[in-house]
Amino acid sequence: MAGRVRELRQSGQLSEFSIASLSLEETAALAAQIAMRECDPTFLRGLYQATKGNPLFVVESVRASLEDQASKSSVPPRVQAVITARLAQLSPPAYELAGLAATIGRPFSLDLLAKATDWDEDSLSRALEELWQRRIIDGQGAGTYDYTHDLLREVAYSELSPIRQRSLHRRVARALEELYASDLEGVSGWLAAHYEAAGMAEQAIRYYGAAASVAKQRFADAEAADLIRRALRLCRDFPETAKRDKQELELLVTLGPSLVYYVWL
Repeated sequence: MAGRVRELRQSGQLSEFSIASLSLEETAALAAQIAMRECDPTFLRGLYQATKGNPLFVVESVRASLEDQASKSSVPPRVQAVITARLAQLSPPAYELAGLAATIGRPFSLDLLAKATDWDEDSLSRALEELWQRRIIDGQGAGTYDYTHDLLREVAYSELSPIRQRSLHRRVARALEELYASDLEGVSGWLAAHYEAAGMAEQAIRYYGAAASVAKQRFADAEAADLIRRALRLCRDFPETAKRDKQELELLVTLGPSLVYYVWL
């Protein structure tokens, strides 16, 4: 497919043009045309937020909603097929980097990619440049990059096997620890989520506790309570031992004040 596209470009038989993202009003009009009726305002707001006005994504999302397709993925099947084909055109290094970037799950820096991949600078730059040229990622300013659309990220991540996902989450977590060694508390919630996804419960519990402390310092008691609950769920998966019971008790003691304060508010 990629070779055929190149041939058409070279022979001048292929014309390519960019379609600008639709506004909320234009998205509503297109959705109404596909559904053949006016759509619910709440649905439209969610549709616009999910698709960011991308016409293809709007059309397929509305169709998927009308067909009431049951799927664990929020990506309509035809959109998934288009994105999967788009990712398949990448070189192996760029494809691998796309999976890592999707695992990070938020805007990322070149330094974080470098530490998580351990590639030489030239190889990393070439793969990143290819993702940028293909409009998979875009610059966010101050040396930060991100996927051009959340659906691209979601499909790239779903392409990874569960084993590969856990491996990449572990690599990202360790890269974050190295990169933010002087301020681990500032990224403790991010670290906890990656360690949990990596299947490393001990590390995740420790960082969830640190993130809860940071949240309490900001008087975000509801957030702190939620972080401790996540740590408790992981703790309760351990075999019943004196060590586990002690850890669970410490977490419950930490949770108590946050719950009392939150309820009082």
